Amino acid sequence: MKRFILIFILLGLINRGFSAGSYRTDGLASPRPISPKYKTNITAPIPSNDWWTSFLIDRLSYLAMAFPLGYEVKNLNDNQWGLAMQYKGIGFLCGAGNSDVCTSDDPDIWVKANNIVRGNMTAKVCHYGDWSVSVVLSDDNTFKIKATLVKGSPFSYYEFSSPSSPEMYFNFAVSRFFDDSNNTLLTYDGARYTNDHIGIQFVSGKYFAIFCPPNTVFTRVNGNYLQISLGSGQNYMSVAVITSTSDLNYYYQHSYAFITNTRVSYSYDPTSQKVTTTFSALVNLKRGGFSSNPILGLFPHQWKYSSASKGSQYYDTQRGKIYIYEGNSFSVENKYNGIIPYFTQPLWDSSYSQATQINYLRSYSNAIANNYLLDDTYWQGKRLSAIARALVIADRIGANSLKSFFSNRLRIALVEWYEYTPPEGTNYFAYFNNNAGATNNWGTMIGYQSSYETYNLNDHHFHYGYFIYASAILSMYDSQFKNDYGGMVEHLIRDINSPDRNDSMYPFLRFFDPYEGHCWADGFGDTWDGNNQESTSESMNAWIGIYLWGLVTGNNTWRDLGIWGYTVESTAILQYYFNVDGDNWHPSWTKKSVGILFGGKYSHATWFSAEPECIFGIQWIPLTPSHMYLGYNQTLAQNLYNAMTTENGGNENESTWYDVIWKFQSLFNPSAAITKFNALNKGSPNNDPQYAGW
Repeated sequence: MKRFILIFILLGLINRGFSAGSYRTDGLASPRPISPKYKTNITAPIPSNDWWTSFLIDRLSYLAMAFPLGYEVKNLNDNQWGLAMQYKGIGFLCGAGNSDVCTSDDPDIWVKANNIVRGNMTAKVCHYGDWSVSVVLSDDNTFKIKATLVKGSPFSYYEFSSPSSPEMYFNFAVSRFFDDSNNTLLTYDGARYTNDHIGIQFVSGKYFAIFCPPNTVFTRVNGNYLQISLGSGQNYMSVAVITSTSDLNYYYQHSYAFITNTRVSYSYDPTSQKVTTTFSALVNLKRGGFSSNPILGLFPHQWKYSSASKGSQYYDTQRGKIYIYEGNSFSVENKYNGIIPYFTQPLWDSSYSQATQINYLRSYSNAIANNYLLDDTYWQGKRLSAIARALVIADRIGANSLKSFFSNRLRIALVEWYEYTPPEGTNYFAYFNNNAGATNNWGTMIGYQSSYETYNLNDHHFHYGYFIYASAILSMYDSQFKNDYGGMVEHLIRDINSPDRNDSMYPFLRFFDPYEGHCWADGFGDTWDGNNQESTSESMNAWIGIYLWGLVTGNNTWRDLGIWGYTVESTAILQYYFNVDGDNWHPSWTKKSVGILFGGKYSHATWFSAEPECIFGIQWIPLTPSHMYLGYNQTLAQNLYNAMTTENGGNENESTWYDVIWKFQSLFNPSAAITKFNALNKGSPNNDPQYAGW
């Protein structure tokens, strides 16, 4: 009887949904993620790693940077509470040596309702789209304010439980209120104005506008307060940051096209090698006789590659100029330049020695012979990826015994991670959803031991990207591994960026921000600077792994997902991390590379080192043949390398990440890189065999 009881217990711990491979399912692995507590009418799987995710885990919120506006829910004092919004502009220089470009944390406007007891206020997510979110503010279980926030839009949209409840507090001095004819309104406390819209001009030079139902009454109170009684028995309102007083009526015509949902779709055409991304907004027109086209904002990585007719108005932001677009749908078209999985032997070059290459591989095999299985997902992933690259090189040069060795070690390590056998404490994955007493949880796979807080959904695409890449490479040579453990590989792909909206276990595109064009690394985005991502090249490594997995399995869904993410994110990296066109960053910022991109800040820094080699190199690692987007623009690559050298005091004797840096230098000056390789006798590829096979 005890044996049968044990079997049933183990079945409750393990899930095997494929021919081999398993993961833990009891929800008791530790540490485990914080639950997404602040939500209503939302069921698992629940998205994380978004620009608005902090609404889910904090009673109020941290910065949700939507561009051109940033939002927070705060409760500071009797005036400063509610939903705070701010047009942050291009920011200002900050940090030691002006290493960063920051934005102010002082909101322009606070939107509130007089039927909320502010001490009991919470914010809960009630709906989300692919680049939008709706949040309910209340002091009980009934809604008092529903706010819909949309990335790229100058508008935010509101519904109130009581038409007489809306209030606004203006954080800075109001220069004046105005109408379509630029007449000044509400010139004294107690003044009233009955209409359906009104403009606001701040002393700072910013302009906002409020749009309401007909016969709405606006009352000025205590200088910087506005009480609003919504007219015609309606309960809606929209607020926009506008470009000038003369544009008030233009925004008015589009102000009743309330965005209720947002969706992205993509396609890849192998013949033309074009990747097309289509953005669509669903609209509820609140008032007849007005435009049903909302105003969207096009980011630089969008308007530079789109035939969409952008308006003349734009917003200066930390991402560059965001142009106005009238319409509920537009498309962006990018050229896919290919992903190279490996290099061939340079047999045409008389200086190349296959024997030397074999010696390098043999040296690496000795180094990892008993050091190929590690305990945490990040460093294990990097080790797996390096072994996979060694496997490819051994195959390319016909070193069959080494090929077998690397294939064997790679298989042993991956199988160890892809099988869960209780009661092991390391080298396994655990799935979290409705288990261990949690309800409506994230729906995520976490590897143990975790590192860098992956248990709080940080950095999964960095870590698991290495696993996916290594699994794809091994499957090129080991079809049995592919057949047996492909299910586990695809769990990792779905965890980081599932392409299926109907996936019952994982959210759609967890890490990828389709509107801003890059991934976010922080699971919750719970900082006053918003979410962030450091290593874009490791993010790209995940797209590479997904693409290769699609090739090796013949699955075009995975292939096209990898191509789309690779193409779009590489475009965004060039714009926002490298400022390739010279028109997106603060004009006085002299740095040449962003180390960490936040929602409301960008930094020439890393989380772990102030060394220039690391600040630049974190955007280059692991630099495989599949990272050739870094060399498309050789002038840019050389400028980045020169800037790193300048920050190193002019010293070209790289010492920290020389294996990565010399590969990067070879993208524009291969002779200089090989000279360093030969002269400094750092040829032992113990860190990365690709370094010696480059």
